[in-house]
Amino acid sequence: MSRIWPAPAAGARPKSGAWSRLPHASLPPPPDWVVEQGIGVGRRPVAVHQGFCRPTGSRVKTISREQALTLLAEDGRLACQNCRPDTELGVL
Repeated sequence: MSRIWPAPAAGARPKSGAWSRLPHASLPPPPDWVVEQGIGVGRRPVAVHQGFCRPTGSRVKTISREQALTLLAEDGRLACQNCRPDTELGVL
């Protein structure tokens, strides 16, 4: 059984600051670059991502711009195919 909530009054707005108390308002901005690491002892890099493309999990680590450039220069196949960090960094 679904519950039907009454509609808000016409022109009703939340009290001042109500939106700022929502959980998403306090989240930190995403990092600029992250590396997704593999599974196992060596945890070799699997993919470099822009921060907004950030995969979740314990195998993701924030890296600097220089580290991202170094990883992509060593192996261009590490660039994520969705966010294309190689294009953003000028590594083609």
